[in-house]
Parts: sequence; structure tokens; C-alpha cells
Amino acid sequence: MPRRLFLALILLVAAPLLLLGWVSATTMASSQQQAKSQLSGLLRSRLVEIDTAASQLFGDYSRRLKSELHSSDTVIERLREMRRRDPIVRQGIFVSPDGLLLYPERPDRDDPEAIALYAALPGMISGHVSPDGGSNRNQLRTQGDNSDAKQSSSKFLLQNLLAIKQRSATKPGGKTNSVSTERAPTKGAISAATAHWQVWYMDQGVQLIHWQPRDNGALVGVLLERSRWTSDLTARLPETQTQLQRDSSTVVNSLSGNKTLTGGFTALVNESNQVVYRWGDEGSGDHQPLATIAMSPPLSAWKWEFHSTASLVPAYSTASLFLSLVGIGICLVGLGAYVLTSVQRQMRTAASRVSFAGQVSHELRTPLTNIRLYAELAQSDLESPDHELPREKIAQRLSVIDSESKRLGRLVSGVLEMIRHGKSERGPRLASHQPDQLIDEILDQFQPSFSRAEIEVHRDLSADEAVQLDADIFDMVLVNLLSNVEKYAPDGKSVTVRSLLDANELIVTVSDQGPGISARNKRKVFQAFSRLDDSINAPSGTGIGLTIARNAAQRHGGSLELIPSDQGACFELRIPIQPPIATINNANDVS
Repeated sequence: MPRRLFLALILLVAAPLLLLGWVSATTMASSQQQAKSQLSGLLRSRLVEIDTAASQLFGDYSRRLKSELHSSDTVIERLREMRRRDPIVRQGIFVSPDGLLLYPERPDRDDPEAIALYAALPGMISGHVSPDGGSNRNQLRTQGDNSDAKQSSSKFLLQNLLAIKQRSATKPGGKTNSVSTERAPTKGAISAATAHWQVWYMDQGVQLIHWQPRDNGALVGVLLERSRWTSDLTARLPETQTQLQRDSSTVVNSLSGNKTLTGGFTALVNESNQVVYRWGDEGSGDHQPLATIAMSPPLSAWKWEFHSTASLVPAYSTASLFLSLVGIGICLVGLGAYVLTSVQRQMRTAASRVSFAGQVSHELRTPLTNIRLYAELAQSDLESPDHELPREKIAQRLSVIDSESKRLGRLVSGVLEMIRHGKSERGPRLASHQPDQLIDEILDQFQPSFSRAEIEVHRDLSADEAVQLDADIFDMVLVNLLSNVEKYAPDGKSVTVRSLLDANELIVTVSDQGPGISARNKRKVFQAFSRLDDSINAPSGTGIGLTIARNAAQRHGGSLELIPSDQGACFELRIPIQPPIATINNANDVS
């Protein structure tokens, strides 16, 4: 294949493949991104619904605590009672309007947990944020020290402990009554406001304090029991697959075309990134969640996550894309090879036709030259003053003229056959003929040339009955076969022609003793313009003789094949025949 055609084939294949690969990769990436966006939006909206339903728990807490503490005048006793009977209450807090920490009392030294909680109370009180956004951390001051700047929670605790010691009263019997009258901020430092939540971090993690400012300026707080509200929160969550998993599966299946539901689970994660509770399908939660939202206040440090036990986003396999590109590449290579082969075939055909035109011109010139030469010689002999020239010499010249004219006629017939092939070919013109008689006439035409080449003709003829056939087609086939013997097998010095009538078929074989045809050339021997020997010493010819012969045989409804032989080449002609019309009529008359 020429280098330019090879480069054109590579470009024809590579350019579409690169373009198709880029378009496919871009489309896949865009589809995945779109699927992720749609899926993320759906999952987040469903997580918001779960969060809204779960966050109602803290609204219920707030309403319950407000109803129990808002109308109570004995706040401290009420807080003590709630701590005893309500498992959600871990510790109550009460600060008087003038800033005294009235409850809880100072704990015993034998209770480290209570001491730690008591030590954290000043920070809780000074760090709580009112609903209007103002922080009371900077408003807390110790009693009698209104000119000092802010007080830290540790200093505030120390001052409260001193106040407790100074205000303690001894009961009858020598026991100490530890009624806490510690002073917190000055009166009016804690402004009245609506109830609100405060988040406080202690050793166990997030702690929730519910504050209720009273109308007289006092401040009431309830520290919730973490284990209890965690248990109540998880109790409100479902145990099996929810609408979140079903809706997400529906969206994913609509994106990917898969009808099988895809599993997943929803998880509640605390501030330490630990799963508090999960529900849905079983599976590992080690991979990144598909959707995450923060929980509503007061648990903003917690979050909701949705995990999938399988890939929800439609996966596009690079292997399938690679195989598709390979398949398309193979198709393009085949198409390109077919186009290039067709172009090369057309180029070879065009070159063969040019060569054919030149060879035909040469072939036509040779008999015309001989005819003209021998005609001039015969005319010269007749015009010679010596009128006693032997008649045999003139007859010989006329015989050559006749032979060359017939040769010229065969060449013209062959050219016309090639031009006419495939273009409204006429059918055979049947007439009554004896095949052996036609064979003898054709052999007689070649007798002079065979004699010059010292080729001996052997006749084995057994078709002497009159049959219906086209004599012109029959003549064209045998003439081309015998011409090939004259050109390519003169060294064999022998040609054998056999004829046989077999049922409704005429079989004629022409065999020689020449070099024969090799096995690799047997398929292309009938191809147009195909010459087995294009060397300088090769006999002249157009390369269309056998093509014309086979086309003529097929036009008569028969076939021409190269059959195996011990030596040389052997061609077999088979033509379907019919009995003569007269014979058919006689048979009808008898019946």
C-alpha cells in the first residue's frame, strides 16, 4: 500500500476515534455530575424532613419545662421535685433578680461529679446567650464590684464559694445547713427575655441547658440529662428503610435505567463524628456520605448523613467505552481498507484498460499489417510480366490474408464482448448445428498457425448429432482456448480436443502438454486483464481471452472451468443443449 494511502487510512480512523472518545468522556462526566446534583438535592431535602420531625422533641421539652416552671412561686422546691421525678432533668439552676445563685446548693466533697458540675455553673450562667443575640458573659460582675471589668468564671466561682461560707447558718444540734446564697451578677445584669436553649461542652460532650428568664429578673435554667434526651431522640427515629431510601432509589433508577432498588442507611452523627443511631439497610459506613446536613438548633453540632451500600450514581464503565471505541475503530479500519482497496482496484482497472487499449491496438495492427503485406505481394505477383508463377504461391498468400482477417475478426469480437459484458447482453441465438462439424471448422482455421508451431492436433469427437446451440458463442469459446494453446503452450507440440453429448449437455475439453497453470494462479486465470507472465519474453496478448470465453459460455447458460490434469492445462466447456426443432416436431407428429 502506498505511504500516502496508508497515512490517509490512519487519519481516517484516528480522527473520528479521538473525537468520539472526547465527546463520550465529556458526556459521561456531564451525566455523572448532573446525576450527583439531582441525587444530592433529593437526599438533602429528605434529610431536612427527618430533621424537622426529630427536632420537635426539643420543642416538646421547652413547652413542658415552661409549663412546669413559669407559674411556680417556689422555684427551688419545684426544681428539686423535677430532678427527683423527671429523668430528663439533670440539674436545676436558679439565679435571683439581684444576682444571687440560690440553687443548687454547694455539694458535698464526697461527690466529685456534683463538684465538677457545680464548678461549671458560673461559666454556664455567664456564657448563656439570650435569644436577642446578646451574650451575658460580659455582663456578669461580682457583688459590690461594679467598677471592675469583666470577671472570669473561675473568679466568679471563688467569690460564690466565699459568699456561701459567710452566709451559712448553723442548725440546732451543730449541723451545718448549706443553703446557698451566693451572689451572681448584680441586679438587672440578666435581662428578662424569652425561653431559649444553650449548648455547653463538658467532659461527656454536648450539654443542653434550657433557660427561662422570669418577669421579675430572675433566671431559671434546667440542664438536661444527655443520656435521656439522646434516648428520646433515637426513639423518634425509624427502625427500617424510610421514604428517603425509597425516593433516592427511585431517582437513581430513573437516571440509570435500573429497576432494582438500591439500598442505603441514614445515620445520626454526634459532635465527635460518632454514629449515635442508624437505620436502613446493613452496610459499612466507612465511605463518604452522599448527603450531609447539620441538625437544627439546639443540636447544631450534630448532623444527619445518608450512606449508600452501593453506588447510587450511574457508573459508566471505561471498559465498555473502550470496547465501543475498539469496535468503531475496527469498523472504520474495515471501511477505510475497503475504500482504499476499491480505489486501488479502480486504479489497477484503469491502468489495465489503458494497457488493454495499447495491446489491442498492437494486436489489431499485426493482422492488418500482414493482410496489407500479403495483399500487396499477391497484387505484385499478378502484375508481374512473368505470368507463369505457380498458382500455389498465390493461393498461399491468399490463405495468409484469410487467416489474418479471421484473426482480426476474432480480436474485434473479443473487444465487443468485453464492452458488451454486463450491459444488456443478448441471449444465445439457437440454431441446428453439429458440434463436431463446428469443431472441425475451428481447427481448420488454426491449422496453418499450428503447422508453423509444429503443434499436432488430436481429435476425439463424439458429438456428431444435430443440436440447438449458438454457433457464434461456441466459436468464440473454442477460438480463445486454442489461441492460448498457440501462444502459451507451443512447446508441448500437442493439443487434444474432445467432445461428448451427455443427456442435455454438450461437453468439450481442450487440453495441451504445455507448462500448465500453477495452483496459486488458478483463481485469477479468468480475471480480466490478468496475465500470468508479464515479462519481456512473454507472448503478446491482452489478458482477456479466458475472460471472454467464460462470459460467452455463461451467456449461453453454460460454464467454463479449469480442471485438473496430469500435464499442461485442461479446460472444460459445458453448454446446455436442446434437440433440433425438426426432431421435436417429428416427435409431436408421432404422438
